[in-house]
Amino acid sequence: MLGGILPSSGQITKKALLLVLAVPEGLIMLIVAAVLDIFGLVCFILSLFGVGIPISFLLDAAGFSSIGVWATTRPLVRSTIGKIGEKAGGTLGGNESSTGGSAMGGIAKKGIGLGLGAMRLVVTFLIEVIPFLGDVFPGWTFFVIMTLVEGEITS
Repeated sequence: MLGGILPSSGQITKKALLLVLAVPEGLIMLIVAAVLDIFGLVCFILSLFGVGIPISFLLDAAGFSSIGVWATTRPLVRSTIGKIGEKAGGTLGGNESSTGGSAMGGIAKKGIGLGLGAMRLVVTFLIEVIPFLGDVFPGWTFFVIMTLVEGEITS
């Protein structure tokens, strides 16, 4: 059921995870996601006293707006950096050439990746909105890791 949303276990290697930690934007977003998930645990404890659920919804909105904007703009930023690298003579953006056939394949590949990323974002947000489950489950951290690993696999 989740075959297209999650990378397969064969694709998630130690090298891919180390590359994720080497990317500065990935490290920053991983820290943001971990902080949101830790605050979610605090909200779970506060929910036992009856005040954590409204705060939890605010955390979910903050996570969706910050991590969601990052995840949806990430392919555009990466392709722009790749085009700048190609003009400078380097290979920063990937291995697409400037011919029309492979460019169409690259556009289709980016579209499929964006669609799967959006689906993953919606599933994560729906899990996070469930009051007690979203507080205990580190969904934002998993989402950021899967997005970064997918970006390293597809590039």
